[in-house]
Amino acid sequence: MWHRELKAAINKKQPVTIRLKDGEVRQGIPEQCTEYVKLRMDNGVVWIPTADIDHVSRLIQFQTKKDPAGL
Repeated sequence: MWHRELKAAINKKQPVTIRLKDGEVRQGIPEQCTEYVKLRMDNGVVWIPTADIDHVSRLIQFQTKKDPAGL
């Protein structure tokens, strides 16, 4: 189920939070997903085996529309 969220995050360059089966949590921007997920984090790049992933959450940022009246 999380595969779809991960692929959408890759296409839209959205940050994700990945919870692993051992309880560890990683945050970053995914770049590739095959047998491993390439996750770009603040301190570098990590490769996470997809078999170790329990859950993926995407952070979706909404852009506010500017009010034409300037209010």
